[in-house]
Amino acid sequence: MLVAQCQQPGASIAGVAMAHQINDNMLRTWLRKAIEAGELAPRDLPRIIPLQLAAPVAETTQSIRIHIQHGSTQIHVEWPVADASRCGEWLQGWLR
Repeated sequence: MLVAQCQQPGASIAGVAMAHQINDNMLRTWLRKAIEAGELAPRDLPRIIPLQLAAPVAETTQSIRIHIQHGSTQIHVEWPVADASRCGEWLQGWLR
């Protein structure tokens, strides 16, 4: 039973769902229904553990890098992440 697999130590709902080629939201629904039916205690559900992430690198050092090769023609573009929307517009225009 997939619900039981989710209760194993170290198991993740997403991992179990992916291994059985089902949507993880469907598996979460089954877990919730098992609780409502009294088949599973709420404390048995896997918990989300908050993580502390390192501070992001300043945007001035980040860039979008695009490398395109078509035949013998090569194009290398470096665009600041802070201006990603304009990069997307440029790329869409270029690809038309």
